[in-house]
Amino acid sequence: MTEKFTMREGQRVRKGDLLMRTEPFVHTLYLDYKNKFCDQCFKKRPLEPCPGCGVDFYCCDECRQVALPLHALECDQIQQFAPATLSDFARFLAKTILKLKNGGDKEWVTIDNKLRHQFRHMRQAPSAVRKCSQYSEDVAAKKKELQRFFGDRYSLPDEFFVDVYFQLKTNSFGVMDETGEPLGEAIYIDVAIYKHSCRPNAVLSFEGTQLSVRATADAPKYHRDLFRHSYISVFTPRAVRQEQLLSGYGFECRCERCADEDLEAVENSVNCGNPKCSYPVEIPAREADSVIVPLEKDPQLQCPRCRYKGYPPDFEDRYWELVDEYEEVFDFYEYPENDEDLKYVVNYAIAQVRRRQSKQEGGHNRMVMHPFNVHRVRLLEAASGSALRLGYAAWALRFSELNIDGIRHCCGEYGPHYGHSLLQQGKLCVRLQRYKKAARYFRQASSSLQVSRGPDCRLLQEEVYPLLEATQQVWGLVKSSTMSVRDFERMERMWKLRQGRKVRWGYYAYAALIATMLVLGVTSYR
Repeated sequence: MTEKFTMREGQRVRKGDLLMRTEPFVHTLYLDYKNKFCDQCFKKRPLEPCPGCGVDFYCCDECRQVALPLHALECDQIQQFAPATLSDFARFLAKTILKLKNGGDKEWVTIDNKLRHQFRHMRQAPSAVRKCSQYSEDVAAKKKELQRFFGDRYSLPDEFFVDVYFQLKTNSFGVMDETGEPLGEAIYIDVAIYKHSCRPNAVLSFEGTQLSVRATADAPKYHRDLFRHSYISVFTPRAVRQEQLLSGYGFECRCERCADEDLEAVENSVNCGNPKCSYPVEIPAREADSVIVPLEKDPQLQCPRCRYKGYPPDFEDRYWELVDEYEEVFDFYEYPENDEDLKYVVNYAIAQVRRRQSKQEGGHNRMVMHPFNVHRVRLLEAASGSALRLGYAAWALRFSELNIDGIRHCCGEYGPHYGHSLLQQGKLCVRLQRYKKAARYFRQASSSLQVSRGPDCRLLQEEVYPLLEATQQVWGLVKSSTMSVRDFERMERMWKLRQGRKVRWGYYAYAALIATMLVLGVTSYR
């Protein structure tokens, strides 16, 4: 396990530099991953259950010993509560309360060389969030569940319980694996000091439960207030982001991305109707979706660059209908009931990609929405993920390639999602035997992930670098040969066809022999 690290205030920062590496104050693994991942380190290894409760699983004696001080406090309670089990967030609450009541409230965590924090010093939820009816009902339900779990062993005063509940709601982190899949929840007191931005200059990455913060931009001197990460998904429109931040954290974001109205217009734009022009054309926002309602509305859509304005009169209404359709299709991907839902997402995206615009719209084969449009980014992301799950490699690659510029626009060149998308495209190209393109994607993924995850991370050392080397060797062999990749593929198809013909003619010959024997009346032979 790598040791904790914190950059000292005043140091010079370059992109890719490690700002902080830390371990969680409290963490829990989701129930869906029990007996699949270690409850202490979140690594996928051979596991052994806890001899007491049998609910938690550990990969080695070291993990069991590290987890023992806190798990020993809850092990008896889990056994008494069996066969019932706590929900994911209730278990997270229970572990936090147990640690706080057994000395954790006095534990100091070093932020940098000038600041230390305790659990109580983390960001407090504002009164508007605490009074929300949605949260008040959940607080009552969780308190009732934990009272049954603790019994008479621990009392839960209202003020104490509400404070802990909202501290976790506003400061917890979803612990992700390398693919971005959430495995559990954790509290990192030191990382909670960083503020939010929809255009972040710091990224988070996980190695098990260990959290690292890295800079994606240079700075002459390090200070914790200069670097920010995103609390929410960056692949959403500004109105949705503001609503999520206001309801969950009690503030409105005023970062560079949210304050720039021109940038918001680009993220809600369509392609120019002129096939030779790639400039985005702004669609005026609906009042329900707009944070700032425009004072005046243009009577007709027009491209700012080439002055094309041949859009039909009802184009804006059709656009917003299309946006609603995209969001409905995205829900099929996010909450699929079966493979048919995923197939519907893929087929809908294929229809949008293949759709030919009318003559008034330009008559070309581009999608209606501009590549930087967040609704298009969400649709193509859903389509690529659905095609990947269904095994449609060619379409997964097509959707991902159409979407890569939009992903880069939303999360930046060094965003983890951008690097992982490039890596996935390289793997799909290898699967489809497009080695030259695969090598290019692996190189781009390497340069992006070196900044966001560090040059020594497992993903680079065990996946990206070996794949890049192997792909370059294969492409070098193909390039040095007088034949092209298509020639190799053609030879392979001809060989398979020839073998199939041999088998087929063998069946024909055997059938002719049987027919001859029947005609001649031969019923048995040696």
